Amino acid sequence: MCSSVARISLLLLTVAISWAQTPKSAVPLNILKEVEKATDTRLLAAPADPWNVLGNARGTYLPGYGAVVTFELTLANLTPVSPFHPTVTAQEKRSGHDRKAKNLLALKAAMREMVTHAATALTPMPGNEQITFEAFLFNFNWEDRSGLPDRLTICANRQKVADAVARHASAKEMASLFEERSE
Repeated sequence: MCSSVARISLLLLTVAISWAQTPKSAVPLNILKEVEKATDTRLLAAPADPWNVLGNARGTYLPGYGAVVTFELTLANLTPVSPFHPTVTAQEKRSGHDRKAKNLLALKAAMREMVTHAATALTPMPGNEQITFEAFLFNFNWEDRSGLPDRLTICANRQKVADAVARHASAKEMASLFEERSE
């Protein structure tokens, strides 16, 4: 009997110690949700030729790396092939490509704004970690995608961006803090 009580007590003590040592996320979920909402709001403030957001932004925190926020959109609203629009003309393809290329520049600027906002919002996150925003860009199979990425990623060091914001850094200095990749 005494041996059983001792074993159970030891087991409970081991479980309690293990649970207490489980690392907690440096970023509370409510702050990450606020960054997601701010991203959705910024994306809804589309350029003059609006893009189409395909769902809500999703964020996660990866300890040792940083925060990652992803979203999906199409850079311009294009008329799909349908029974009422069975073919796409060469002019429609050129026009769609040009509109998307123009909106790609607007998206890059918006994503830099989103990273900047996240850097000031995610203050519990260690300063040496990254903030990454990734856009998955939807295209129809008939589109001219030359020069247009399927995926755009912009990231920056959280502390460097937060410090630059605090000292009202120039646009040129702010631009130097972001790393951009497209595929």
